[in-house]
Amino acid sequence: AVVLSAGGEANFDLAPCKMRVRMGGSTVVAGTCQVRTLTASGSTPIGVGGVVSVTVTSALFSPAKVFAVELVAGMTQAQWTDKIFQQLNASAELAGFFAIGHPSDAVITLTTLAPGVANDATLNIVLALGSVTNAGCTSASTTSGVAAAPNVLVALRQRSVASGLWGDNNESTEATTARTLPLTDVDKYIRCTNTGAISITVPAQASVGWPVGAIVMFRRHTGAGVVTLTPAAGVTINDNGSASVAAGGTFSIRRTNATDVWDFI
Repeated sequence: AVVLSAGGEANFDLAPCKMRVRMGGSTVVAGTCQVRTLTASGSTPIGVGGVVSVTVTSALFSPAKVFAVELVAGMTQAQWTDKIFQQLNASAELAGFFAIGHPSDAVITLTTLAPGVANDATLNIVLALGSVTNAGCTSASTTSGVAAAPNVLVALRQRSVASGLWGDNNESTEATTARTLPLTDVDKYIRCTNTGAISITVPAQASVGWPVGAIVMFRRHTGAGVVTLTPAAGVTINDNGSASVAAGGTFSIRRTNATDVWDFI
């Protein structure tokens, strides 16, 4: 297994192609499990018994899950709440989606099992009393779900072993005589085609949050004018030989570990 930290790169030789992978983002968001809470109300024992209907709705399944729970006259709030909990907790239909909790006599909770799922606005648990008296409850979202956001691959490129050329279908054509590189140009292959002199400005870190190891590739198209990399104020491009690249030639720049310092490749 290969573990890459933020900004890290690795090359893989997977004949007939080689692959280069680079990780982006420095922060991994673990995500938050969503919680829906049913809270019983009233302290008077059940007067008239009967069957109540407990309905659980969620975007995770369709149709809604409906449970019939028989409550007996004289049951206390703690007793009838516990009976509902026991039936929900024993349900194989819910076990794959939620952890069923009963943290106190009056409370039942549904907690999503997967923290990688975004907040489900349809998640609800509702109690329909029918003819049962002296029982009631409220339902509320007590913790919103937050989707997990792990480090992601921001570059996945492959190189033909035969030609040695990199390419990832992340291609752009620059037909004007001036371009200021945005963050979205990271790992992009830019074909410069204008017949006039072409100036490519590399902005400072303060204006574009370049990741360490960011690479931008260029090609001076046949017939195109001279392509010159122009560093913005405070930016250094080591061994900048862009202006000497012949028509049909290619070159790249890579951000080093030092802020605002790039290597010409």
